[in-house]
Amino acid sequence: MDWKKAAITFTKQLGISAATEIVRGWLNAQLKDKTPNDLYISIMEDKDLWTITPDKMKKTGHKFKGTYGKLFKQYQKEITTELILKWLQKDRLDLFSTIINMPDNKGLIWIDKQVNKIKQQIINM
Repeated sequence: MDWKKAAITFTKQLGISAATEIVRGWLNAQLKDKTPNDLYISIMEDKDLWTITPDKMKKTGHKFKGTYGKLFKQYQKEITTELILKWLQKDRLDLFSTIINMPDNKGLIWIDKQVNKIKQQIINM
């Protein structure tokens, strides 16, 4: 067994795990006061979450990038819409249900657009 390869693989997996859990915690903090009705309105009106995000939360995102930006950028491809949906299913079943039960996949299309835009906004801060 090549121990050097094993160590590199382990380090990469640890980095991915750390990056995704940091994002998960940040996401849960941002969603703690949101209701299914809030989300429903955002989806129906196709609201861009980044543009309606209060400056205080954007500053939190900026701090996040300052602390974890290199890690986030390196592993941002691991943070997918599917992963976000899995988190929501475990952490906020009410919001998950709202997204997946929208007609014409509107909720899934909307969340995918939001995930990708927010990742880019954090990288470009």
